[in-house]
Amino acid sequence: MSEQRVFSWEFKEEVARRMLNGESVSALHHELQIKRSVLYRWRDAYRKEGVVGLQRVKGRPPGAPNPPRPAGWLAHGEHSHATRDTVLARILSRCSSTEVTSSSPPP
Repeated sequence: MSEQRVFSWEFKEEVARRMLNGESVSALHHELQIKRSVLYRWRDAYRKEGVVGLQRVKGRPPGAPNPPRPAGWLAHGEHSHATRDTVLARILSRCSSTEVTSSSPPP
């Protein structure tokens, strides 16, 4: 995973002003090696809220702990036999409750 760069609001403001003054987003993308989508996000935030829009930090700060998980939550890849059996029972009950014959049209 690549290291995430962090930019100051002053830098973002300068880049946003350059775009608003007509400088090409493509040229800035190549010069600064910053994704176009990020540049557009900065421009739009600056246009809408000024410097305040560029100062806002989004997401959880690095090193902050994850919130507690609800009871019964299973991590990705973990499976509970009780959950699997419950799902299987529901599927089988649906299948057995509807009779399908070759002569009957689909519902």
